[in-house]
Amino acid sequence: MVEVVIDGDTVTLDSGETIRLAGINTPEIKSGQPFAAVAQQYLEQRVHNRQILVENATDPVDPHDRTLAYLYTLDGESLQLALLEAGLASVIVIAPNDRHLDEYAAAETRARIAGKGIWSV
Repeated sequence: MVEVVIDGDTVTLDSGETIRLAGINTPEIKSGQPFAAVAQQYLEQRVHNRQILVENATDPVDPHDRTLAYLYTLDGESLQLALLEAGLASVIVIAPNDRHLDEYAAAETRARIAGKGIWSV
């Protein structure tokens, strides 16, 4: 279960494990970037105090010792895709964690063309 939504691309589970959403990057709250709080709230509305499905990335640990994973709601909605479609994230793929690159890039392009979220500034 998700206990804390740290920002738009990082959550902490009730087990204490910190998970960084693989394949995307959202604006940083600490830097005060536009849409940072919106991305955090968007993710929080979908996962806070809820069970999620976790698909570990190929290389599942980042330099900050966080688990890199693809997250899904229990009904199968990709949280990465949802953030990208809303214009609240951009694609950032670091090999070998490129499992969903094509669909993520397509979602980012749609949001960019529509001028959603971070693509509106």
